[in-house]
Amino acid sequence: MDHCWRVRVAAIAVLLSATSAAFAQTLTTWVTNTHAFGSGSLLAAVQGLQPAHAGLQEIRFSLPAGDQVIWLNQPMPDLVGVQVRIDASDHNSGRVIVDGNGHGQVSVAAGSNLQSLHLVGLTLRRGGRIDAGGCIRVRNANTALTLDAMRVEDCRVYYQSATPGVRGGALFAAGPLTIRDSLFSGNRIQSDAGLPVAANDALGGAIYKEGAHAVLVERSSFENNRVYLNNALPSFCSSGHGGALALNMPGSGFAVTIRDSRFEANALSCRNPSVTYDLDGTGDGGAIVYYGNGANNQLLENNYFHGNRGNRGGAVGVIQALTTNVVARNNTFYANQSNATGGGLAFVNCCTVTGDHNTFHDNVSGSPGLADQLALMVGTLSSLRHNILNGGENACTASLAASENGIAAYNLYFGGSCLIANDVGSQHVAYMNWLQPPSISGGYVPTLYPAYGSPAIDGGDPNGCATQDARHVVRPVDGNGDGFARCDIGAVESTLVDAIFRNQFE
Repeated sequence: MDHCWRVRVAAIAVLLSATSAAFAQTLTTWVTNTHAFGSGSLLAAVQGLQPAHAGLQEIRFSLPAGDQVIWLNQPMPDLVGVQVRIDASDHNSGRVIVDGNGHGQVSVAAGSNLQSLHLVGLTLRRGGRIDAGGCIRVRNANTALTLDAMRVEDCRVYYQSATPGVRGGALFAAGPLTIRDSLFSGNRIQSDAGLPVAANDALGGAIYKEGAHAVLVERSSFENNRVYLNNALPSFCSSGHGGALALNMPGSGFAVTIRDSRFEANALSCRNPSVTYDLDGTGDGGAIVYYGNGANNQLLENNYFHGNRGNRGGAVGVIQALTTNVVARNNTFYANQSNATGGGLAFVNCCTVTGDHNTFHDNVSGSPGLADQLALMVGTLSSLRHNILNGGENACTASLAASENGIAAYNLYFGGSCLIANDVGSQHVAYMNWLQPPSISGGYVPTLYPAYGSPAIDGGDPNGCATQDARHVVRPVDGNGDGFARCDIGAVESTLVDAIFRNQFE
């Protein structure tokens, strides 16, 4: 009797193991046409996802060569399963474009069991919703969202009077978020001119991320994203915040990393119904705004910010993040504009800051007496070293007084407006017209080269500097040919080879 029982138990275990393996295997569905519905369509592939399947479910594409456009005529249903990957990298000689035609393309419900969603190689354009995530909306905080080689363009979230607040013109993520090698362009939160709103609760012209999770953005571009409100507030006109990217990060112990990426011409604007012109820079963080009240780490490294427009922080505003640790290294802030303070970068009522090897050039504050380049209203300044701050009569202003408790050294300041106690090795110089126009020479983003012979080259601390520049060139390099390798001031480490090419071998 015992022998028979053991045999039956063993047989059941084998059966369960085989069943479990079957559920865990990868299931692949191929999209074979560009129809809006029916067999072989993207809609049919999404509808065919299995909620109980424990393994990976893939949707892939087998379409004719060249750009192929799938036009939607309805919102796509919520994705289900445990792991889902939608991958267009098999498509040859073109891209798979999913045109939302005003409908949202990707959606994960708040109560979903989906643990990971990976989007690869697609173009999503012209998606629309009235609450959050015009093209991609992930409401489940346990879903890790990853985008690789994606293009997300002209997505919209519409702010209506009945809507309590809107988030993420292109993408809303409630869980962990990773973005690599992707482009976000022309996305927008907007309100209808015929239905002006009396609020400014709008965050993230392209992306809104909330919750205590890790964020990684690398080798990506954000261009012409915007929050634009027709606004009837009593204060006359106000926009939302975060022209490209808004991060609302409560909790502690996680990392936000944004590196090797470029942010250009992102903005926050509004129109009061009583006038016929737009007001620009009417919200914080023209490109990026960060809010967070936990002990988290934020890294901004090797990025390029140009032509962004905001209120506090023409390019980047870090606001009310009291216990956050922020490191800004090897970034270039060029010709951004704020209406209030920090034409390039503004730290307001926040954080512990390390700011090393950044280049600030020709950023502008629209408020007299406030910082044109860098505003530092911080709890602790750990380090302010090897930075170029050029342009504006108030490149820094007295907001840098916090540096008395930190390390300020070997910076180049335009004019005499940056008066920092205990500063060592820094110089106040005339307008730095030796900074060259932006160009790409290695790395992933444009940089502003210092001309050969300028005080930035080999002007750094002989006892310490960052290990690499914005192009991933190892520091220090002997850039002036005197036989001694000292790091340069600013985001770029010049070499004699750079000098030869810049002077056309003369």
